[in-house]
Amino acid sequence: MCHLKHPISGETWVDNLDRAISLVGEKENFLFCGGIDPDSVGSVVCYNGKNAEGEDCIFIKLRRSAEYDSFDLREVEDPIKKAFDGCYVGGGHSGAASYRVASHDEKEFFLRFQPVADFIKSSIK
Repeated sequence: MCHLKHPISGETWVDNLDRAISLVGEKENFLFCGGIDPDSVGSVVCYNGKNAEGEDCIFIKLRRSAEYDSFDLREVEDPIKKAFDGCYVGGGHSGAASYRVASHDEKEFFLRFQPVADFIKSSIK
């Protein structure tokens, strides 16, 4: 018998994101995944990579559940622009967005990304 699954939301999702951020701070490989459970409201993945010009950058990937449509991920663009001093490239649609920002050391990145995470958490209803 199948059970109807509902997206994780509210405090549970916020707690999962906070936990993921704290765990990443303890790791050396700088791979950040938050809320990647298939039943969650959404997910955030951040990783080091190279842009089209071969320069170091950090990729920020955002996705949300198709059933959870009360938050448009494109709204995260302004907080990212502010956090990374306008040095970003990206876009997407309401359910998925991707950004590239200049490379930063891990501690600096998380200091800059925290207001973005706070914005996302406050926007989840």
